Amino acid sequence: MVIKTPETAESIVPRIKTEVDAAHIGRAPLEIRSMSGYVSDSIGDTRFILFVLAAFAGASVLLAVVGLYGTLAYLTAQRTREFGIRMALGSSVGAIIAIVLREGVLLAAVGTALGLIGVAAVTGAIREMLYGVRPLDSMTLAVVVGLVGMVALGAASVPAWRATRIDPQTCLRSE
Repeated sequence: MVIKTPETAESIVPRIKTEVDAAHIGRAPLEIRSMSGYVSDSIGDTRFILFVLAAFAGASVLLAVVGLYGTLAYLTAQRTREFGIRMALGSSVGAIIAIVLREGVLLAAVGTALGLIGVAAVTGAIREMLYGVRPLDSMTLAVVVGLVGMVALGAASVPAWRATRIDPQTCLRSE
């Protein structure tokens, strides 16, 4: 039985029990709760699944940042001599930064393309959890691609900055 009332469920419970007892139907009211309580219980599992998915999404962004930064820092460190020679021959700081950023954006673009292929392959498994959203929602995918691009530029900026701080004379003398 559903009762619509402006009162709270707690305040109306005694009157409901009295009326049910007075009707002599032989049954006691077991659960008297507000509609928001029923709705909250009915979506509890979905809410938990979405929380777990959001946690994994956050962890994946963190892994993308750390992985991209680590890869670019390693690749930049491997090319220290090359950057030193370029700077000794008159290359500008902007050109060195552009080389490192281009490499970072290329790595992010390849990773994003592989991720989009993975999304297309997995959407069938999560289709029933998406209420009111198409599985391959273009706005969501555009936001994710933009986020990955910003993460890539942020992660590539530190190795790019370090590459510009290389002293050409020290670099040329080291080997």
